Amino acid sequence: MSRTRRRWLSVAIVLHDTAQPLLARRLPDVSLLHAAEAHYALSDAMGTVCFNARDNRLEGAADWLARLHLNYEIVGNWRLHEQDVRSGVLIVEHPKRLSEKTIAAVVESVRRGGTLLLTGMGVRSGGKRLRKLCGVVRVQSPSQAEQLRIQCNGQQFATEHHLFRLTLSGAEPVMTAIDQQGGEWPLLTGRSVGRGTAYYFATPLLTNHGRNEIPGPVVRAVFDQIVPASRRLISTDAPETVEVTLREQGRGGIVHLVNMAEGKRRIFRGGRRKYTLITDLPLTPECTVRVRFGRRPRSVVLQPQGTLLSDCDDHDGFLAAPVPSFRGHQMIVIE
Repeated sequence: MSRTRRRWLSVAIVLHDTAQPLLARRLPDVSLLHAAEAHYALSDAMGTVCFNARDNRLEGAADWLARLHLNYEIVGNWRLHEQDVRSGVLIVEHPKRLSEKTIAAVVESVRRGGTLLLTGMGVRSGGKRLRKLCGVVRVQSPSQAEQLRIQCNGQQFATEHHLFRLTLSGAEPVMTAIDQQGGEWPLLTGRSVGRGTAYYFATPLLTNHGRNEIPGPVVRAVFDQIVPASRRLISTDAPETVEVTLREQGRGGIVHLVNMAEGKRRIFRGGRRKYTLITDLPLTPECTVRVRFGRRPRSVVLQPQGTLLSDCDDHDGFLAAPVPSFRGHQMIVIE
């Protein structure tokens, strides 16, 4: 997620205080680990620095999860150590380094019934404990990106990426990749552990890796496997340029929809810096948001318009709310 996108999102969320959104708590469907040791390991080649210029793991994951309409939280390693993870799915994206304490906490989260998605370098940085957790007995690290054909839902998708070649013991291949020599290798694997499940994806999955990227249909298939729509708290048919979040407030909930479309922009330059001014955003199309609410709500109101939605469907514990076109930010307040 670019800095421009983050600034626009932060501004949009605080524009309307009708429902006091900042007093609410996010209800995530997935949790993204942002471990301090993994973050600072990205600066190893730069020597000792206080801050990284960019974190391609975090930015890539935040961008992908928003496009997939997966409501997510970012979890620091101190929260993971205390098992303070609010969703049932923990994503550990391509970590360069993990501490023993973090590794132990990841293992414990799965044994308690959670679902883990480990990707890329995690099978190395996680050491023997995470390899055992994921059912991997041997791994060969890639020296460079290579041409791959990914087998997914009866189709093949071509890409060029860094494949960790695995020998499995206890894990089952869910998805495979074929290399240039015709060898077929596990790409997405799964293993039941205690009450939980550990998945491993054998390349970086969400990382912003330049031209090396996993095709969109494959990324979607991975998350359909790990957190299918029937298990999500919120889903929508809005375009991927609309970011959707769900927050809890008291016994109710607040859905935020933010239009992240490119729109019209002007670039201002000052010295070595450039600044982006968004001058116009296109209207979003009408869409539907489905929220698992657990009980019949007393009211569903569009804010800031104050419009009562009386035509919401309430079926099998899911509330389906119609959302009109909007330009910047729209809220649905459920009580």
